[in-house]
Amino acid sequence: MSSSIWNLQHPLRTGHIPLKKGGGELFGTVIRHGRMAKTVTVQVSNYRFNTKFGFWLMRNHKFHVHDEDEYCRTGDKVVIRYAGKKISPIKYYYVRNVVLPIGRHHTYDQKDISQYEREQIEYNENLREKFNKIYF
Repeated sequence: MSSSIWNLQHPLRTGHIPLKKGGGELFGTVIRHGRMAKTVTVQVSNYRFNTKFGFWLMRNHKFHVHDEDEYCRTGDKVVIRYAGKKISPIKYYYVRNVVLPIGRHHTYDQKDISQYEREQIEYNENLREKFNKIYF
């Protein structure tokens, strides 16, 4: 995987996208859009190391997030920010920016991408179709 794609997919590991500490900003993946007006569901994965048994634990959290322009699509990598107060009865966060727009076909019209990146694009498109079959 090229380093630029790796950096976009994992900004927490590289530090290219600084996030606020203490849960003010989170990095996640859009798993549902279009069900509610101006709302997307974002899944955030948290990793922590268990010192007693010596392995990593992953916890997934789902948040309803405010998307004012309704720009996000399923599969997009986004940074969400805490609003400080409730936006609606179920939303506390809003989309700060889209880091990697995986949910769009026109993003991959580039001609100079490697075979591995093409396979990743295919995988993401298959994943998007699978999500659409399940949820829509």
